[in-house]
Amino acid sequence: MIPRNIAIVGLGLMGGSLGLALRKRKPGLRVIGISRSKKNIRAALRKKMITEGTTSLAEGVKSADLIVIATPVQIIPALVATIDMFAKAGAVVTDVGSTKGEILKNIRRFRLKNIRFVGSHPMAGSHKTGLEAAEADLYKGACVFVVRGKDTNAKALSVISSLWRTVGSYVKTVSADEHDKIAASVSQLPHLIASALVNTVPAKALPFAASGFRDTTRIAQGDPELWLDIIRTNRANLISELNRFTQKLEQFVRMLKRDQKKKFLAELTRAKNIRSRIRAPKT
Repeated sequence: MIPRNIAIVGLGLMGGSLGLALRKRKPGLRVIGISRSKKNIRAALRKKMITEGTTSLAEGVKSADLIVIATPVQIIPALVATIDMFAKAGAVVTDVGSTKGEILKNIRRFRLKNIRFVGSHPMAGSHKTGLEAAEADLYKGACVFVVRGKDTNAKALSVISSLWRTVGSYVKTVSADEHDKIAASVSQLPHLIASALVNTVPAKALPFAASGFRDTTRIAQGDPELWLDIIRTNRANLISELNRFTQKLEQFVRMLKRDQKKKFLAELTRAKNIRSRIRAPKT
């Protein structure tokens, strides 16, 4: 069961999509949109993503029982500290940040007094950004990681888990370390590989790129500054993953040099079989 009064801080793709999903599935909820942009607030009201909006963080969170931060990862800890000053006692706060360890480490330094924070990360999104890219079913069928630590409040954890189930997601409870290792492997590493591939192919060849190249590199179109923040807050895990990937590429080079047909076929077959077992989110 989720509370009736919910505030969303940040009205971009993630925040806008959450507002749409909540209003679609629970029309009776009060959804407060908080953004520095009056234009975004007007658009969110027009699109029925929120029931009311404000540019004041203090005003927006003061009556909310549940607050979701949908902003770039670097500013999440400072926002949590500010929210703690203005939210009512017992309010539950979560985020949608793509890394968790550094965020939680920085939040603990503030010694929160009023709110109960539980980190989460929906494995959903798009290379598109902004409110105009928001969609009501973005979270439908997606996995959402909810982070449990030694000091996590059990009731708050239950509220956040219910929030994501309400918008059609399924919840996986993990530690911050476990989350960051998984996210490095299946989210951040692919983005870096896609970017490297785009930057490696000669410019004169790009006009002939067909669907294979476009599909493989689609995520390289993501917001560079947003991705830089994500990458920098999970550096150790990403370095490890990049080293593993580099070793695989070096193996390919060796097999090509030695014309090891059977070994190369085995690698391609293994990849095909593994990829065929990966299923799209349930809809």
